[in-house]
Amino acid sequence: MPENIRSSRNIALTITWIEIICCALSVPFFALRKSVLIAMIVFFACIATWRGFIAKTTLNYMGLLFHASYTIAVIGAFEIYVFLDYILKL
Repeated sequence: MPENIRSSRNIALTITWIEIICCALSVPFFALRKSVLIAMIVFFACIATWRGFIAKTTLNYMGLLFHASYTIAVIGAFEIYVFLDYILKL
């Protein structure tokens, strides 16, 4: 494996551990809100994070694409929703 790919993969794996910690920290948010929608988002975020970890270790392009698509589209939209919900409740 070329050195640039190996170093990029190692950086991605380090960032994945931060992602796993954030995924675990989202569980108390579900306990606070107690919504089925939030439970589904947290559950699928954990699955997408795990799938991203496997894709990064095996350098699987489709797995990386799935992980990136879910993270950007669903989690990004969810963060915007939480931010707007917070702003509108002020």
